Order: sequence, then C-alpha cells, then structure tokens
Amino acid sequence: MRICAILCITIVFLAACSTEPANTPPHQLALFQTSGQQKELPKERISPLKQAAGLIDNAVVKVAYSSPAMRGRIIWGALVPYNEVWRTGANEATRITFEKDVLVEGQLLKAGTYSLYSIPSEHEWTIIFNEIWDQWGTEYDPAFDVLRVKVRPQPLPSPQENLQIEVEPTGISISWEKIKVSVNIRGITESESSPDAG
Repeated sequence: MRICAILCITIVFLAACSTEPANTPPHQLALFQTSGQQKELPKERISPLKQAAGLIDNAVVKVAYSSPAMRGRIIWGALVPYNEVWRTGANEATRITFEKDVLVEGQLLKAGTYSLYSIPSEHEWTIIFNEIWDQWGTEYDPAFDVLRVKVRPQPLPSPQENLQIEVEPTGISISWEKIKVSVNIRGITESESSPDAG
C-alpha cells in the first residue's frame, strides 16, 4: 500500500509540474510547439527599424528605414541586383523628410517627406526621391518620382554588416557591405530662395 501511495503522489506531482498548463488555449500553445518540439516566441523583425536625423545647414533632415544585415551574403550585384530599383532598405519604403527646401547634388528639392529609392550599379548609383512615401518598399511607381540624381559609390575600409543611413553635415550617406554612397545636400540661402535669384 505504501508503494502504491508513493506512486500516486509522484504521478500527481509530475502532472502539476508539466510545462503545458491545462488552461492554456490551443492557439497559444501553437506559438511554442511545432511537431512536438518547443518553439520560441516571435522575436523582433530581422531587419530592425532605424532612424537618423541631423541638421544640414539650416534644414532638419530625418530618415526612417529598415536595416538588413549581410549575414554571410554577397550584397551588391547579388542580393541587391545592379541596375534595378532598390528600396534602399527592407520592408516598408525608406522615408526621408526635409523640413526646409534643400539642394540635392545641386538640384532643388522642396520641403516634405519622400520615399528614398536607388538604382545601384558598379560605378554609379541613381538616388531617387519619390513623393509616395507611406507604402511597402516594393510598390514603387516611377510616375511619382520628384527628383533623380547620380552619385558614385566609394569603397569602405572594412565591411559594414548592417545597412546604415546617416545624416551628415554635407548630406546623407548609405553604407553597407563594402560600399558607401554619399549624397551631397545643402540648405538654400536667402538669395537662392528669393524670387529674383538667378
């Protein structure tokens, strides 16, 4: 009888210590289990959201983007094909905001928020400012391009694991893998903004 009692207590104890509470709804258990094995809860997105902001001359510039990682992959000409439009990030369209009118590579860009696309190639990039900014990154429509400029990529001294977009005193820069692209941006002076200028 004593052995039977010990066995019963042991069974009750093991049931109480089970890792699956009896009152856990099936749809919640599905988050943890796949084919009888434990599964971790969903983590944050693979390409995390990043922001950059700064002052270029007299203009505040802000950038919001998703930052993918190399993760052992070849980026330029492979993961990101040459001569094709790229969202300059991942997930949603990369967004850039200018609180004042600016000159981008010498060309006027009015204050506002734009999506930032690019066309990488081995020796030259096209940087695109598109007026439709609140969209998924692959939903690009060139009919809404506001400005396109050409810039040249430069080699980085060491590999950049995650895509990084920075606001610098002379413009913005895009760095990833072995390449950095700088886009010259400057504020507009009073004489340049005057109706009589030029």
